[in-house]
Amino acid sequence: MTQQTSPKQLDMRDTIIPSDLPRFIAFVEKEQDPNTYSSYILNDAGNVEFRVHNGDTDDVVEKQEFGDNGMARLFMEQQERWFEEMRERGVWVAPEGMGEGK
Repeated sequence: MTQQTSPKQLDMRDTIIPSDLPRFIAFVEKEQDPNTYSSYILNDAGNVEFRVHNGDTDDVVEKQEFGDNGMARLFMEQQERWFEEMRERGVWVAPEGMGEGK
């Protein structure tokens, strides 16, 4: 009998092509204004787009594109399942998946 193991929970970094990874890490870890939030999407060109938004207006104040190594869609599906599990438990989850729990 084969034992099933849970799939590894991916990190955003696991979705970026190796040549773009240093630039991605620098962008993501850069200090941000406290009145901003970030988002991660797979754009129409098939690249990962990481955006920084103004917290009051939702306007994009900065964004960069990074190559997808083929794992971005799986990462986003995992995040959606995690958000749904948290909602079912009655936990409020910030859109970017970090921080504030109520």
